[in-house]
Amino acid sequence: MSRRFEYVTDWRFDAPIEAVWDALADVEAWPEWWPHVKEVSTLTPGRPDDLGALRRIRWGSRLPYGFTLEVKTITVEKHARLRGAATGALAGTGLWELRRDGAGTRLRYTWNLAVHTPWMRLAAPVMAPVFRWNHEGVMRDGMRGLERRLARGRAPVSDPTPAFDPPPSGVHPKKAAFR
Repeated sequence: MSRRFEYVTDWRFDAPIEAVWDALADVEAWPEWWPHVKEVSTLTPGRPDDLGALRRIRWGSRLPYGFTLEVKTITVEKHARLRGAATGALAGTGLWELRRDGAGTRLRYTWNLAVHTPWMRLAAPVMAPVFRWNHEGVMRDGMRGLERRLARGRAPVSDPTPAFDPPPSGVHPKKAAFR
Protein backbone atom coordinates (compact mmCIF):
# COMPACT_ATOMS: atom_id res chain seq x y z
CA MET A 1 0.00 0.00 0.00
CA SER A 2 1.15 3.51 -0.77
CA ARG A 3 2.53 5.83 1.85
CA ARG A 4 0.88 8.68 -0.02
CA PHE A 5 -2.67 9.72 0.75
CA GLU A 6 -5.33 12.04 -0.58
CA TYR A 7 -8.19 13.19 1.61
CA VAL A 8 -11.04 15.37 0.35
CA THR A 9 -13.44 17.08 2.74
CA ASP A 10 -16.52 19.06 1.70
CA TRP A 11 -18.41 21.41 3.98
CA ARG A 12 -21.35 23.75 3.47
CA PHE A 13 -22.06 26.74 5.70
CA ASP A 14 -24.98 29.14 5.71
CA ALA A 15 -22.50 31.99 6.01
CA PRO A 16 -21.22 34.41 3.39
CA ILE A 17 -18.05 33.48 1.58
CA GLU A 18 -16.32 36.57 2.97
CA ALA A 19 -16.84 35.38 6.57
CA VAL A 20 -15.62 31.85 5.78
CA TRP A 21 -12.58 33.26 3.96
CA ASP A 22 -11.74 35.58 6.84
CA ALA A 23 -11.78 32.65 9.30
CA LEU A 24 -9.59 30.44 7.09
CA ALA A 25 -7.13 33.18 6.18
CA ASP A 26 -6.59 34.05 9.86
CA VAL A 27 -4.42 30.99 10.44
CA GLU A 28 -3.03 32.29 13.74
CA ALA A 29 -6.59 32.18 15.15
CA TRP A 30 -7.20 28.52 14.19
CA PRO A 31 -6.36 27.27 17.72
CA GLU A 32 -9.27 29.38 19.03
CA TRP A 33 -11.85 27.36 17.08
CA TRP A 34 -10.15 24.16 15.82
CA PRO A 35 -9.52 21.88 18.80
CA HIS A 36 -6.75 19.85 17.13
CA VAL A 37 -4.69 22.91 16.15
CA LYS A 38 -2.62 23.38 19.27
CA GLU A 39 -0.35 26.25 18.21
CA VAL A 40 0.43 28.39 15.18
CA SER A 41 3.65 30.42 14.92
CA THR A 42 4.48 32.68 11.99
CA LEU A 43 8.12 32.10 11.05
CA THR A 44 8.17 34.37 8.00
CA PRO A 45 5.43 36.88 7.21
CA GLY A 46 4.13 36.88 3.67
CA ARG A 47 2.90 39.62 1.40
CA PRO A 48 -0.16 41.59 2.49
CA ASP A 49 -2.36 38.86 0.94
CA ASP A 50 -0.31 36.26 2.93
CA LEU A 51 1.40 34.72 -0.11
CA GLY A 52 4.79 33.39 0.93
CA ALA A 53 4.04 33.28 4.66
CA LEU A 54 5.69 30.39 6.50
CA ARG A 55 4.06 29.03 9.66
CA ARG A 56 4.77 26.26 12.10
CA ILE A 57 1.52 24.50 13.02
CA ARG A 58 1.39 22.01 15.89
CA TRP A 59 -1.46 19.53 15.52
CA GLY A 60 -3.06 17.07 17.89
CA SER A 61 -5.24 14.20 16.70
CA ARG A 62 -7.84 11.68 17.77
CA LEU A 63 -5.05 9.13 18.16
CA PRO A 64 -2.34 9.29 20.82
CA TYR A 65 0.08 11.28 18.67
CA GLY A 66 0.52 14.75 17.32
CA PHE A 67 2.81 16.31 14.76
CA THR A 68 4.23 19.63 13.68
CA LEU A 69 4.24 20.96 10.14
CA GLU A 70 5.84 23.95 8.53
CA VAL A 71 3.38 25.32 5.99
CA LYS A 72 4.18 27.90 3.32
CA THR A 73 1.30 29.75 1.66
CA ILE A 74 1.78 29.18 -2.07
CA THR A 75 -1.56 30.25 -3.59
CA VAL A 76 -3.93 33.00 -2.51
CA GLU A 77 -7.01 33.83 -4.59
CA LYS A 78 -9.19 35.84 -2.23
CA HIS A 79 -12.59 34.24 -1.57
CA ALA A 80 -11.69 31.34 -3.90
CA ARG A 81 -8.50 29.36 -3.13
CA LEU A 82 -5.89 29.10 -0.42
CA ARG A 83 -3.08 26.55 -0.83
CA GLY A 84 -0.20 25.64 1.42
CA ALA A 85 2.82 23.39 1.01
CA ALA A 86 3.67 21.43 4.16
CA THR A 87 6.91 19.86 5.30
CA GLY A 88 7.63 17.89 8.44
CA ALA A 89 6.24 14.59 9.73
CA LEU A 90 3.75 14.79 6.86
CA ALA A 91 4.55 16.57 3.62
CA GLY A 92 2.33 17.65 0.78
CA THR A 93 -0.15 20.29 -0.25
CA GLY A 94 -3.42 21.38 1.26
CA LEU A 95 -5.93 23.31 -0.84
CA TRP A 96 -8.99 25.17 0.46
CA GLU A 97 -11.53 25.98 -2.29
CA LEU A 98 -14.49 28.23 -1.59
CA ARG A 99 -17.59 28.70 -3.72
CA ARG A 100 -20.74 30.74 -3.17
CA ASP A 101 -23.84 28.65 -2.72
CA GLY A 102 -26.81 30.99 -2.53
CA ALA A 103 -26.29 33.03 0.62
CA GLY A 104 -23.95 30.34 1.94
CA THR A 105 -20.56 28.89 1.12
CA ARG A 106 -19.31 25.52 -0.04
CA LEU A 107 -15.82 24.74 1.15
CA ARG A 108 -13.62 21.89 -0.06
CA TYR A 109 -10.30 20.90 1.46
CA THR A 110 -7.98 18.56 -0.45
CA TRP A 111 -4.94 17.26 1.40
CA ASN A 112 -2.37 15.37 -0.70
CA LEU A 113 0.37 14.06 1.54
CA ALA A 114 3.16 11.62 2.11
CA VAL A 115 4.10 10.32 5.54
CA HIS A 116 7.71 10.83 6.59
CA THR A 117 7.78 9.71 10.22
CA PRO A 118 9.41 6.25 10.29
CA TRP A 119 6.66 4.60 12.38
CA MET A 120 3.96 6.03 10.09
CA ARG A 121 5.77 4.81 6.98
CA LEU A 122 6.01 1.32 8.46
CA ALA A 123 2.42 1.32 9.69
CA ALA A 124 0.85 2.95 6.60
CA PRO A 125 -0.02 -0.24 4.70
CA VAL A 126 -2.01 -1.60 7.65
CA MET A 127 -3.10 1.64 9.33
CA ALA A 128 -4.43 3.50 6.27
CA PRO A 129 -8.10 3.08 7.36
CA VAL A 130 -7.24 4.34 10.85
CA PHE A 131 -5.31 7.30 9.43
CA ARG A 132 -8.39 8.17 7.33
CA TRP A 133 -10.69 7.82 10.36
CA ASN A 134 -8.37 10.12 12.32
CA HIS A 135 -8.23 12.72 9.53
CA GLU A 136 -12.02 12.71 9.17
CA GLY A 137 -12.49 13.27 12.88
CA VAL A 138 -9.97 16.11 12.98
CA MET A 139 -11.73 17.74 10.02
CA ARG A 140 -15.19 17.18 11.52
CA ASP A 141 -14.05 18.87 14.74
CA GLY A 142 -12.64 21.73 12.65
CA MET A 143 -15.97 22.07 10.85
CA ARG A 144 -17.85 22.25 14.13
CA GLY A 145 -15.39 24.81 15.47
CA LEU A 146 -15.71 26.93 12.36
CA GLU A 147 -19.49 26.62 12.62
CA ARG A 148 -19.34 28.02 16.17
CA ARG A 149 -16.96 30.80 15.15
CA LEU A 150 -19.18 31.87 12.26
CA ALA A 151 -22.28 31.72 14.47
CA ARG A 152 -20.61 34.08 16.99
CA GLY A 153 -19.62 36.40 14.16
CA ARG A 154 -21.68 37.85 11.40
CA ALA A 155 -23.88 35.08 10.10
CA PRO A 156 -25.97 32.20 11.41
CA VAL A 157 -24.72 28.76 10.50
CA SER A 158 -27.28 26.04 10.19
CA ASP A 159 -26.17 23.42 7.69
CA PRO A 160 -22.53 22.38 7.78
CA THR A 161 -22.52 19.25 5.67
CA PRO A 162 -19.34 17.20 5.87
CA ALA A 163 -18.49 14.74 3.12
CA PHE A 164 -16.04 12.04 4.03
CA ASP A 165 -15.23 8.63 2.70
CA PRO A 166 -16.64 6.01 5.07
CA PRO A 167 -14.45 5.30 8.11
CA PRO A 168 -13.45 1.71 8.79
CA SER A 169 -16.61 1.11 10.84
CA GLY A 170 -18.82 2.14 7.90
CA VAL A 171 -20.58 4.80 10.02
CA HIS A 172 -20.08 8.34 8.78
CA PRO A 173 -21.81 11.67 8.26
CA LYS A 174 -24.10 12.24 5.30
CA LYS A 175 -22.18 12.75 2.05
CA ALA A 176 -22.46 16.05 0.22
CA ALA A 177 -21.64 16.74 -3.40
CA PHE A 178 -19.29 19.56 -4.35
CA ARG A 179 -20.42 20.96 -7.65
